[in-house]
Amino acid sequence: AVQTASAGIKYGNIRFRQFSVSDGLPHNQVNTIAQDNDGFIWIGTANGICRFDGYSFQRPVFQNDTVPISNAFIENIYNDPEHDRLWIQTDRWFCYYDRKTERLERVIVNGTHRQGVSFLCTSAGDLLIGTSGGVFRFNAETDRFENFIEMPGKRVGRILEDSGGTLWIKVNTELKRYDVKNGRFVPY
Repeated sequence: AVQTASAGIKYGNIRFRQFSVSDGLPHNQVNTIAQDNDGFIWIGTANGICRFDGYSFQRPVFQNDTVPISNAFIENIYNDPEHDRLWIQTDRWFCYYDRKTERLERVIVNGTHRQGVSFLCTSAGDLLIGTSGGVFRFNAETDRFENFIEMPGKRVGRILEDSGGTLWIKVNTELKRYDVKNGRFVPY
């Protein structure tokens, strides 16, 4: 005899609320969302970035305006819990928001990054970014991303780290495994 189990989930207490420009969003097209170390929700839109505290949307005022981001097309936001920074990818450049100094700093990424990138803060504290052309590691001394795993002509879609410190990388339509300790791809 085959036994079957069923479980019922009650959704009566879940409520959704839709937000729009009339509620304070910079644009109705939301491209990315991230939560920072203090619990604020950062929302990247087709017309800039805003922060949500659970009650209202605020357009941040940064201590410097050398990185014009207030009306930029925001493609990706990543919370770097290790360094207490928000990494922001626009349709033109990368920058990070240092929450301690409330400053935006623009950074250079070698390689093409126009199509979605993938960020990862490893267990060793390295910040990696996957782009077209490979995986790059952030060097805080130079404020640049430098080659970490070169893959010319390849598009890195996602990077994950397993409990052993091995990187799993989606490259084009393949899944690759990278041994960081030995600096090489390994079969699985």
